[in-house]
This record gives sequence, structure tokens and C-alpha cells, in this order.
Amino acid sequence: MLPGLFDRKLLEGEDDLILGNFREEFFEMIYASKSKGKHCLFEESADLIFHLFVLLSDKGLRLDQVKTELTRRHQQIP
Repeated sequence: MLPGLFDRKLLEGEDDLILGNFREEFFEMIYASKSKGKHCLFEESADLIFHLFVLLSDKGLRLDQVKTELTRRHQQIP
């Protein structure tokens, strides 16, 4: 597949494609954290974050909105 073609296909994809890729990367990150080295965990975490960005973008959400929510939750901690 040509560079960027997968990304474009994913960004134009349906929920099942986006969620399927997110789920796959989630499980790969868990596996890496339990049985692989730190470098593999680092790589799988980057993949998971990328697919999270794709999911958020598909739903019309921005990273700054997530940051705002995290800040709001942090402020509620006694």
C-alpha cells in the first residue's frame, strides 16, 4: 500500500473500520505491556494514540476538548 493510503482509507472509513483498528492496537498495547520490552510498548502506544486521534476526529472531537475534560476532572479531586 502506498504511504498515506492506509491513513486516508482509515480517515474515510466507517465506524467499524476505525473501531476495529483502535481495538486491535489496544490489545497489542496490552500484550506489549505484559510480555514485550519497553520499546515494543512504546511503539504500540504510539499506534494506539494515532488510532485514538483518528477516532476523535471521526466523531468531530478535538484533542483540546479532551485536555479540557482532563483538567476539569483533575480540579474535582479533593
